[in-house]
Amino acid sequence: MKSILGLDTGSHTIKAFEVLLNMRGPQSGRARAHANSGIGDNAGDGTNTDEPPEDLGEALQRFVNTEKLQTDQVISSICGDRVSLRRLEFPFKDKKKLTAAVPFAVEGEVPFELDDVVIDWTMMQRNTYAAGHCEVLAALTRKTEVEHALSTFQAAGIDPRILEAEGMVLGNLTSVFELSGNRLLVDLGHKNTTLCLVVDGHAITARTVPVAGLAITKAIAEAHGCSLDEAERIKCTDGAVDANGETLPKAKAVIARICREIVRMLESSQSDIASISTPNEDGEVESSEVSELTVMGGTSKLRGITEAISEQTGIGVHPLGDPIDGDFKALITGVDENQSDDDVNEDFEEIDVAIYAHAIALAVRGSARPITSIDFRQNELAYRTNFLQIISEDIRPTLILAAVAAGFALLSFGVSLALESSRASTLEDRTRALYSEVIPGENPESPVPALGTALRNAQDRADFLGIYGTDLSAVDLLTELSQRIPKDVQVQFEDLNIDRRVVKIKVVGDSYQSADRLKGLLTKSPPFGNAEVAKVKSRGEGKTFDLTLNISADGESL
Repeated sequence: MKSILGLDTGSHTIKAFEVLLNMRGPQSGRARAHANSGIGDNAGDGTNTDEPPEDLGEALQRFVNTEKLQTDQVISSICGDRVSLRRLEFPFKDKKKLTAAVPFAVEGEVPFELDDVVIDWTMMQRNTYAAGHCEVLAALTRKTEVEHALSTFQAAGIDPRILEAEGMVLGNLTSVFELSGNRLLVDLGHKNTTLCLVVDGHAITARTVPVAGLAITKAIAEAHGCSLDEAERIKCTDGAVDANGETLPKAKAVIARICREIVRMLESSQSDIASISTPNEDGEVESSEVSELTVMGGTSKLRGITEAISEQTGIGVHPLGDPIDGDFKALITGVDENQSDDDVNEDFEEIDVAIYAHAIALAVRGSARPITSIDFRQNELAYRTNFLQIISEDIRPTLILAAVAAGFALLSFGVSLALESSRASTLEDRTRALYSEVIPGENPESPVPALGTALRNAQDRADFLGIYGTDLSAVDLLTELSQRIPKDVQVQFEDLNIDRRVVKIKVVGDSYQSADRLKGLLTKSPPFGNAEVAKVKSRGEGKTFDLTLNISADGESL
């Protein structure tokens, strides 16, 4: 089965959502987390720990090995505060042209050389644009950020296939959860708050605010005069409120900053929402306002924080709900509407979607129905398929069977070759013995060709001196011919040519009558019944002519 692992390398907790797929779709899934307060301390979060911060690569390696996670297809992301988004307009829609034009369009807006920046983009659909025009959302990050992320993963023995933009990837949740209409996804994490604006099921922009749960912990520690560890315990127990149920002043200031960023983002995106929203039957957009805030992340579990955000923004705040009907619903909730009550998996561990939302979004990005398409693994940093790993893991049983079959085929070929060689040797020995019997005193290396040569030579001699149908040899035939010519027929033989069954004789006579008489005498009896006389010519006082005798195999004239 194919494995997809959405890996969220958070600043405080590593979270993973693993999905196993086959040709019928997702078959099983599990969520795992590894908390380590040391991770991220070198960035200056102020966490009070006695142990030195743990290297992220080592933590990832221990996490993967402990949970036995498959890392064939890992999807992760670049932190949102390391990513910049730009909206660009072009008078054309050709993707090849856009690929070449986007880098030059952003060149003047970034303080780095293009060679130092990794850029990917996605096309946005707007209702207000004329035909042939388009708008793209370009995502940029420094190449060093991608290289650092890859080196961290490689230290853990992981090679991620895709590195998404942390904020935009949350848009993939719309294919799993009921997130219709215009809404803002708010991921309240440990260090950062990630905002993703979704319109009609598509992510159109994102922003990361460097204020979240850690800032609230510091505010509680300052208000109570305690350590960060004690403040963290108070935060998890009492939430962002004091003993009287009132939001602590400093914690309230942190929440207010988050709310200001939310309001600022929504105000700046109203025109974009109106241009992208699907119009009604009258061709008008019903509303460009965001109707709901959907919160997720570990900090969203704090008591009283959703009420505080709703109060300050004036927008309804709701937690991420249950998945909609589909393959991922059974993976996340353990409930499959197509299963009977007897098939319910009693060992299923229910997943807290608020905690694992980012990891689930990453896993959906690697599935067959992603919403976003940003990938910072570009050009020389692009993912390279490890064919050796595929061979060693995915098709190893097939290769073993093929090797066994090839071994049996070679063995069969070797046995057949040995048997044929033995038969050839036996036949050659028999042929050599036969040759020695027919032609004693000779022992050729190749008896079969030598025997064939001897037979051809004997045939040639037989053709030359062979026995004709009258049991006469060529010499006996000439003797018989001389005896049949009367003495009063004055002829002489000048030239004689014997070729198999044809005898050609050049004859010299005293007149034409001698030629006719000679032919008449020879044709009266076999084997000269088909004698022919031709080319009668004068020579001095005499005549010359050609006498041809055709002899058949049975002794009769042809």
